[in-house]
Amino acid sequence: MHLRYRFRIYPDAAQRLALARAFGCARVVFNDGLRMRRQAWEQGLPFVTNSELSKQVITVAKKTPERAWLSEVSTAVLQQALGDLNEAYRNFFGSVSGKHKGQKMAPPRFRSRKDSRQAIRFTKNTRFKILDNGRLRLLKVGDVAVRWSRSLPSEPTSVTIIRDAAGRYFASFVVQTAGNDILPPLATEVGIDLGLTHFAVLSDGTKITAPKFLRRAARKLRRLQQSLARKQPGSANRKKAVVKVARAHARVADSRRDWQHKLSTTIIRDNQAVYVEDLCVAGIGRTRLAKSVHDAGWANFTTMLEYKAARHGRTFAKIDRFFPSTRQCSACGLVGEKIPLSTRTWNCVCGTSHDRDINAALNILAAGRADRLNGRGASVSPVSVPAARGEAEIRSGAVQIVRRAGNPRPSGGENVKPSITTFEQHGDTSQLESHPVRKAGDDAHAGQQAVGNRSGQADDRWMDATPLPLSLLDLAPIAPGHDVRESFQASVELARAAERSGYRRVWFAEHHNMASIASSATSVLIGYIAAHTDTIRLGAGGIMLPNHSPLVIAEQFGTLATLFPGRIDLGLGRAPGSDQNTMLALRRNPMSADTFPQDVQELLGYLSGKTLVPGVQAVPRAPEIVPLYILGSSLFGAQLAAQLGLPYAFASHFAPTHLHQAVEVYRETFQPSAQLEHPYVIAGANVFAADDHDVAEQQMKVAYRARTRAMISRGSVGQNFTDAEIDAFLASPNGRQLAAMTKYTATGTPGEVRAYLEDFAASCGADELIVAHYANDVADRVRSVELTGQAMIKAGTPAS
Repeated sequence: MHLRYRFRIYPDAAQRLALARAFGCARVVFNDGLRMRRQAWEQGLPFVTNSELSKQVITVAKKTPERAWLSEVSTAVLQQALGDLNEAYRNFFGSVSGKHKGQKMAPPRFRSRKDSRQAIRFTKNTRFKILDNGRLRLLKVGDVAVRWSRSLPSEPTSVTIIRDAAGRYFASFVVQTAGNDILPPLATEVGIDLGLTHFAVLSDGTKITAPKFLRRAARKLRRLQQSLARKQPGSANRKKAVVKVARAHARVADSRRDWQHKLSTTIIRDNQAVYVEDLCVAGIGRTRLAKSVHDAGWANFTTMLEYKAARHGRTFAKIDRFFPSTRQCSACGLVGEKIPLSTRTWNCVCGTSHDRDINAALNILAAGRADRLNGRGASVSPVSVPAARGEAEIRSGAVQIVRRAGNPRPSGGENVKPSITTFEQHGDTSQLESHPVRKAGDDAHAGQQAVGNRSGQADDRWMDATPLPLSLLDLAPIAPGHDVRESFQASVELARAAERSGYRRVWFAEHHNMASIASSATSVLIGYIAAHTDTIRLGAGGIMLPNHSPLVIAEQFGTLATLFPGRIDLGLGRAPGSDQNTMLALRRNPMSADTFPQDVQELLGYLSGKTLVPGVQAVPRAPEIVPLYILGSSLFGAQLAAQLGLPYAFASHFAPTHLHQAVEVYRETFQPSAQLEHPYVIAGANVFAADDHDVAEQQMKVAYRARTRAMISRGSVGQNFTDAEIDAFLASPNGRQLAAMTKYTATGTPGEVRAYLEDFAASCGADELIVAHYANDVADRVRSVELTGQAMIKAGTPAS
């Protein structure tokens, strides 16, 4: 690649005079060429060619008395001036035609002797030379002293002599590098959020304070500008004052450039890939923040990152400027309302607290990896893990799900909102579509898990439809006025009700630092519930694996599976399950989610007995491998589950936005594995079932008010908000965002709930549903579980 190396030069008085003469001649030739082409265009004549232009403004002009002094400088300098003109025209015509990408280019303008920057270029054929004594020999200028700060990597192909507004001279050499500057590959990648308070915030949590070089020099600049304003226009003193101001600005620019070079070099050296946001600096520069924006120098910095990444074999990418990096939650992916600049931290409705800049950097990193690689960019090739036959067997036609006419599975991420309907509205209910499902082990509910006949055809012994497998999600909520022990007792009652009602399993989710949720020690709670139930499967829905060591989780669930064989499942997620302060208390690195795919494979190795860490085994290890599930609410989880060949559970009960798109991606990219031969989708929905529709509606309102109180009071059981205040909040933009999280909610009598859930499952192509019963009163929750089980499962029991 071609690089420029710039060095300060110190010409003597005679050399400065020769350079001034060369600057002037180059400027005149440029202007003469531009004038000739403009006149030809105005008169409707053909475009003046490069050769004709060179002949007229250089060769012929030298023979005229008006331009005879052009012979005093090198002809190559004059030819390069015309080359600059031709390049300016090419850029302009390319911009007009659309071939030139980027900012629109204006037509060439005339150069002035008053321009702050004057430049000429010498090429190889001018025989410029770097002498043994370090001086630079220029034709018709002489041997100029150079301040060498470093050596050139190769022989230069050209040199540009520049005079800036401060009266300083520089030599800028163009060299060709041999490509031997490639740095050793690294595993680290970084997203960068550029700003004003902090110049850059990295996705690893590092905040780099903005130096604000212009602000720091403001007092001196103000004094020099005031002195300049008092000078008589055209006087020698005014010219001296102009130079003083220019030198002060030059010092600011030099300091900024030096600092940005050091920072960009450090970032490129320490990271394999760098992602930044493509900011519209010109647009932001027209706002009230203009002075700070230009002081920051974002464009210069990103340019440095880009060329240094190319030089050293690193990856650099810009993220689309319209990507909502600040207001998108990096934990759940939900995009919220616009956030004013004065708000430095914000809380997502999923319970995560964000520093706006760190959150933006994390989103930029994720978006850059999604564009360059797959999801978050890590290797997700499935590990070959043998599974016990009882846990991994695939049986054709294991489950039959009703797909009613007029409501096919959506494609291309279509967002279909399920509605409460009856079978009569969709016509014939005998059209069934087979979806084979992994057998879930030898439990008492095998008859409900493997329904339908072996050929996959509908069996007319079934009544209205084949039952859709149901799982129960329990967060062990702590109701106002109750303690944690009562919460655990309620979870036991709920699990027993689910067991009686034919549910497949109960899921318990990991959450931390939330006063209204008691399921933080998920594996301990699973053991307690398993000891108080008989047959129902129990799973973590899920364990937030980046919070833990894969070895510890393998040991915990190996212990559970040994104590309760055939009843333990393990769902895995990568969100923190809490706010950033809690993440620090958990000793969780902000970048730990980036290694989630590798952590899952390491966990698979421990559970299967084929460890990926030499000499390390998980003890105890159950005889049968604990089935793994990937839980998520984004496309990343869908892609990971598909490539590892694992079942995928989407948290649509609180993050419905990407449900259909994620399911589509999962099914299209699924790769069979030892655990699972065919894709298996589980979708989440909220349920409020009661014997009376109005009672169910009231339970929903009370529960969502309580949930909103917990959210807006940051996890505590807030009782200082009245119902009227909560309703007013729910009517606000943030409240509507919170309400949108519960888009998929079935409310009403058992028949209404069944119609809704079947319609919802058909719309997203779910093979199983996770239902969350959120009624505040324990008795109401238990009744809701029983009614839903009777409607969805018992109604599909074969006729005797």
